Amino acid sequence: MNMADADDAAVFTRFEKASEAGHPLATAHLALCYSWGRGVPQDYGRAAALYQQSLDKGNFWAASGLASL
Repeated sequence: MNMADADDAAVFTRFEKASEAGHPLATAHLALCYSWGRGVPQDYGRAAALYQQSLDKGNFWAASGLASL
């Protein structure tokens, strides 16, 4: 694992904790990590589900991420 991978994993973990605490923007950023494969293996299905979850919580920015998939 190189330094960039370790940094991505650390950022992913922070977004994951914030998302679990109910922050919709963090959930959208978590979806972005999945869609780009940053810190986790790329998974468009998981990204779409997280974008939708964020959108359902009122984060309308997530709609553009969902549409981009």
